[in-house]
Amino acid sequence: MSILLIAGARAHASTVMLVTSSQKMIAISNGDDRSWAVNENFCIIQDEDEVACGKVVKTKDRAAFGRIDSRKSQIKKGSLVEFRETPTASEEQRFFIRTEANPHEWFNLADLTISSHWQGLGLNIQQSILPNFSMSIMPTLIFRQRTALGQLDGFAIYLGLNYYGSYLYSGFWAQVGAGLSLYRGNVGASTERKTSPIAHTTLGWRWRFGSGFNFALAGGVQWFLFNQLDTLDLGFSGVLPVAIADIGWVF
Repeated sequence: MSILLIAGARAHASTVMLVTSSQKMIAISNGDDRSWAVNENFCIIQDEDEVACGKVVKTKDRAAFGRIDSRKSQIKKGSLVEFRETPTASEEQRFFIRTEANPHEWFNLADLTISSHWQGLGLNIQQSILPNFSMSIMPTLIFRQRTALGQLDGFAIYLGLNYYGSYLYSGFWAQVGAGLSLYRGNVGASTERKTSPIAHTTLGWRWRFGSGFNFALAGGVQWFLFNQLDTLDLGFSGVLPVAIADIGWVF
């Protein structure tokens, strides 16, 4: 049983009005004789059993919005919501030990960031799959690169696996990925397009804050399997260095 389940005053007739598909956030109706306040703790009761607990993060005139911090079964609309007293310092410490190794409901956590490196600009969408691992998809615009003969630009999309040494989206960050690149070369009036398998690996560090804001710096290498156009004398080096600056939000 969660240590947050502490006897407290009951919020009369407060119920779950809405629950998100991720089961991470709920809307709570105000009780008959009280209104919810930010940072108040609550637990959700279903069939006389406490199935989830959390904290109020926002209030409005007729409802409050709560973040679910612990859950042992599916939350249903209409379930009773009860007020819980604020845990004592020792209880907070036990809760920290129990949850902070893999905090923030890792199984429902995603990260959306904009990733920039010298060759392009990408949108990196990560979804947690394990406490320290996430899968990612990253569509990337390849910047136009000019040479003495012509210019190259294109588009790429990667699928990646990410590992975090501390917990999700924080600390040491290792990424491996593979995908396809569609690039185009122009020499005068002549244009040629080519598709190539690509892969990359990077190592870096990600800083994550309580608000969800996070940023990262990383470096590594990228490989193009087919790095030269067939008819035009243009192409990429088969192995390229990569330096990444990445900024975004956890939700």
